[in-house]
Amino acid sequence: MKRDARATICIPTVRRLEFFREALESAVCQSFEDYEVLVSVNSPEPDYFHQISSAIERVKRTHPSRTIRLVCPPHFLQIADHMNFMVNEGGGGYWCCLGDDDRMEPHFLETLVPLLDSHADAGFAFSSYQVIDDQGTLRPELARKMFRSTHLDSLKTDFFPHVGLARLALWNALWLPCALFRRSILEAFPFEASNEAPDRDFWLRIADAQVDLGAVYAHVPLLNYRVHKEQYSQLTKKGQADWIRSLERCHSVARAEPKLHNRELACTYSMIAKALLVEGDRGGAWRALLVALRKNPFDRRLYRFVLQAALPTFLLGFLRAARDGRS
Repeated sequence: MKRDARATICIPTVRRLEFFREALESAVCQSFEDYEVLVSVNSPEPDYFHQISSAIERVKRTHPSRTIRLVCPPHFLQIADHMNFMVNEGGGGYWCCLGDDDRMEPHFLETLVPLLDSHADAGFAFSSYQVIDDQGTLRPELARKMFRSTHLDSLKTDFFPHVGLARLALWNALWLPCALFRRSILEAFPFEASNEAPDRDFWLRIADAQVDLGAVYAHVPLLNYRVHKEQYSQLTKKGQADWIRSLERCHSVARAEPKLHNRELACTYSMIAKALLVEGDRGGAWRALLVALRKNPFDRRLYRFVLQAALPTFLLGFLRAARDGRS
């Protein structure tokens, strides 16, 4: 009987055939040997499954020693449900998820597997990343901007005890494609169904849990994160509301990092206020802004939204037109 591989690389795919080929090629070219690749086609388009199957067969011919499994959910699944489906389908004791528009560096597993092997108290290992555009060209200026916003530029290779995960989660420094997990962690913290911010909620629940669970970081770029027009990276208004719900129910995180917690709540309420303002719901925008100001009254960015909500519609339109004309 064939034993399970030590690690599983999952690639969920919907409708990105060209990018998928690059992602799959990077997954099968790992310098680490004992792993499998699990491709899950979550598309309502029947032809897409056959296109992916053909792409996999071509890769198998050039990499015959690699184990590539193709699965398909019984019906189209939302993001969180699809993630849980892939966790259940994966056979490895270590598990990671590669976006069908991203690329792994060849030493992704070779770097992160030994880190988990040597840190029994780490539930996952994670790394830095590079940013590429839709042509696959490196965009270091975008990476620097993203590192500053998530404080990733301040991290060094190190072990982070559980108490340190709250800050990382609130900074949004933990990214699912950059992480390798123990399967037991994913089984203990399944992704929340119907949540439109499932990955951020996932990290926050781990940080909030009453467990002695840490993480180990490798300060080396092991993923090429692709920025393009069709990526699913911006939260919808419902996603913002789901993120607020996640923040407000994580009391241990709030106690551990009260300033960061309030700042993140204020920022998210202001984003909802902005969306409501665009929709013409000034009353809803004002209510969201008042909550944001109570959470973080010293954030000057919030007062820009207050000004937008206070100005008459015609004057706001005039100022925007003037701004666009100057640019």
